Amino acid sequence: MSLLLLFAIVLMAACVTVTVAAYRWRAERLRSGALAATATADEATAAVARHLRAARWLALPLAVLVSVLAYLAFDDLAIFAIPALAALSAVVCWLVAETTAPLPPPASVREASLAPRDLYEYAGRRRTFLTRASLGLAFATLAVAALLADRQGSGLEISCSAGGATTSPFPGLTYTSLTAVALVALAVMSEFAMLRIANRPDPAGAEAKPADELLRRSSAGAIVRTTMGAALVVIFGVTLTGGIGLLHLDGVCDARMQENLGYLFLTVTFASALAMAILLVDTALAAGRSAAERVRS
Repeated sequence: MSLLLLFAIVLMAACVTVTVAAYRWRAERLRSGALAATATADEATAAVARHLRAARWLALPLAVLVSVLAYLAFDDLAIFAIPALAALSAVVCWLVAETTAPLPPPASVREASLAPRDLYEYAGRRRTFLTRASLGLAFATLAVAALLADRQGSGLEISCSAGGATTSPFPGLTYTSLTAVALVALAVMSEFAMLRIANRPDPAGAEAKPADELLRRSSAGAIVRTTMGAALVVIFGVTLTGGIGLLHLDGVCDARMQENLGYLFLTVTFASALAMAILLVDTALAAGRSAAERVRS
């Protein structure tokens, strides 16, 4: 538990440090002017697009590296946390990219709008709601599994007059504490990244606005899909393991209630698998629409 607490502190400190460093770096670039005053709207937008595209390519190997390091450090205790940690590393990478994106030159004339941007403008209210609901369901799943587990947090045990019944492993706190920490960090950093996308300065004037809006929608969509996907994978893993454990209690007790819970867990497993399939289809369709819009722009 002390190692988990240390990891949680280090994880939060790393997220804060990276974000603060990115903002300080952005401030330096703002003072010096990141884009030339003679840059056209197309050149300015292309510079931002290259910057964000590089972050997209960096996010994948970074997620794999973080996942491998987590498994090497915690072994099986990190098995449920790996999706959340991988998504967290990718979201932090995209947040840094949005924060350090090329800025308009100090002397450029910029247009302002009285209507403030918000995260729903680019991610959509439905997708944002589904992402938050997925995270909430993931936390609820972890809480239910933790309440069902034994005192050690790694198995399930029930007692009766005839003896007892046990099963192990079971996704109790021993296996899911790290997952809960990673999900909290992922939820916070995702919301922060969405706000940053909405408030990133325009790289050029009105001529570049359609292309820049496309970049914002693409980044916001990537973040909500990554966060939602990580939450669904966590739900899938915890309910599958927990459901199988509840259906395979070894002992002499009547475990009818536990069996019913096991079937409920496996129902949630099936629903999360279906949601992941729908999310994959939506991601593929979004990639196709984004490519078509880039061609038109």
